[in-house]
Formats: sequence, structure tokens, C-alpha cells
Amino acid sequence: MFNRPAAIGCTTALPFGQESYSCTRLLIGLNALEGKAGTLPFWLQEDWLSNRENWNQYYEGLKESTKNLRERQIIMMGEDKRLQGLQPWGLILDRNAPRL
Repeated sequence: MFNRPAAIGCTTALPFGQESYSCTRLLIGLNALEGKAGTLPFWLQEDWLSNRENWNQYYEGLKESTKNLRERQIIMMGEDKRLQGLQPWGLILDRNAPRL
């Protein structure tokens, strides 16, 4: 479950870090992907606990460690906690590469 606030401009678990992390961990477990989700749960946990976006720092690790998840649908949430839609994880990675 991710958000892309206009003010930040990159993919993040914020402002709902705890919900994003918890929901993702549950979905990983329910899909028997525990240990196969790469750095995805660590990135969400870092966003939540640090209360800042860490997309740029985790991007390369996410891209490499989550290749098996590229076709999986990801829940996209708006700033008002409303469902914005579903997107494949690979598309999220491709559209949100850090700008140098």
C-alpha cells in the first residue's frame, strides 16, 4: 500500500507508514512470499519509523531484490486514505526512478 503525495513527489509509505507496512506484511504472508519480497518491507518500515521518504535510497535495492514481484498488483492510496487504484509493482518502479 503506497502513496505518492504531490508535496513529496516520490513513492512513499507516508503519511500512513504503519498501515502501509502492516498491510504489506500481511499480504506478503498471505501470498506465501515471506522471505521473497526483497527489501520491500524494509523500505516501508524505514519510511514509517523515520517518518520521512526513503525511496531514492532504497530504489536500486528494490529494483534488484523484487524482480519476482514486478507483475504483482500494488494498492495505491491517496492522501485521504482512499483507494487510488492498483498498479503492477514493475510499473511503479519504472515510473518512479530517482531523478539525478
